[in-house]
Amino acid sequence: MESLYDILVYVFVFVGLTVTICSYFINRFQKYSTQRGILMFTISIVYLINIIFSSQMSTILIKKANIQLVVNSFGVFVLLIVVSLLYVSKALFDLIDFKINKTQYDRILRKEQTTKVKQEKLKAKLKEESKEELAECPQCNYTCRVSWKKCPICEAKI
Repeated sequence: MESLYDILVYVFVFVGLTVTICSYFINRFQKYSTQRGILMFTISIVYLINIIFSSQMSTILIKKANIQLVVNSFGVFVLLIVVSLLYVSKALFDLIDFKINKTQYDRILRKEQTTKVKQEKLKAKLKEESKEELAECPQCNYTCRVSWKKCPICEAKI
């Protein structure tokens, strides 16, 4: 059993390094890109390998004096393997979808970029407008911009 634990330590280190490296690079790639899909698929395969190797420890035997306790968690590992297989199939579907519908995703990304640019322009415009001088209306005490020349409430000259 100890030789199995040595192998599991190497598998866990491999899983940790692979997931960390792939997660770092996932955020470097553009949304809906094939490279991002490949990295997500890689992470899902590595998780599946991790769960399969971890399932080797599904039966744990604990002996203490005259008491013997057997813990069998094979059902939990089967459930985790099924969930991991679903995650692999989703990542594979996303990868195929990114490859097939590349032009549609490019349009979505361009639309997102143009809305960001419009929002930045609007913020800049609001900052410029906020720099204008303000004056108080002599009749209703409403704070007006000097460029208005007339109060919008009582139409008195500013």
